Amino acid sequence: MNSYKLVSIKNFPKIKKKEVKSTVIQNGLPGFNREPKTEIRLISNDYYGFEYYNFTHEIVINESGIAFGFIRDTPETMNFNGYIQSYTIGCYLKRDENYAYLSAKSEVVNDLLRTVKRNKDLDTEIEEYSLDMQNLRLHVSDYLGAWFKKVSSRVTSSALFGSDLLNDPLYQQLTFEGAILTSVFIPYDGMRIQLNDKAGISLKKIFTNVSDELNLIQALKSEIIDKIILTVGETYEAS
Repeated sequence: MNSYKLVSIKNFPKIKKKEVKSTVIQNGLPGFNREPKTEIRLISNDYYGFEYYNFTHEIVINESGIAFGFIRDTPETMNFNGYIQSYTIGCYLKRDENYAYLSAKSEVVNDLLRTVKRNKDLDTEIEEYSLDMQNLRLHVSDYLGAWFKKVSSRVTSSALFGSDLLNDPLYQQLTFEGAILTSVFIPYDGMRIQLNDKAGISLKKIFTNVSDELNLIQALKSEIIDKIILTVGETYEAS
């Protein structure tokens, strides 16, 4: 399944098909005029009950290597110190309910959120949710895995795996000593789903169509996430 992130929508442009909303990101490679850009396109006004958009989001990758290609039909190689990588991020919008799901790798979604925050050209305002992970245990039967940060002055993070983690002494010790729970694996309808404190959802299962994925995350939202939403605010700068 694709990874999804539930986000709060404060503003989102109304775009017609074949129209493109775009912005240039001031984060190019030194000495080059080509700047990375982000674009929004409408795919469908009614896609399984959502407005469906695609973000085309470019990111500068600061890596060195050798590029192979053709210049005037002649094979050439050249060293490079960075390049632009383009990603497509699906956006499933419930405009009347002021939320959307962004679907792509978490690092790509987080970079998009930082871009949207800094740029006004897209007429888009998106904010992250923060979830009360301590209250999550009231709405699920068990944890199959748990990740903590700020475990101690020497240990920045720790992970636990197994069954009945909620009643495990080590889990209870970490919670008591102030470690922050950031992500869990939970059992749900015979599946093993990962949920994090920024409303990110992922599952290693292949669905035959997107509608089944959207039905699943909508069920998770109504049955679990809506009940543990702690805050919504501009917290993604530190993600």
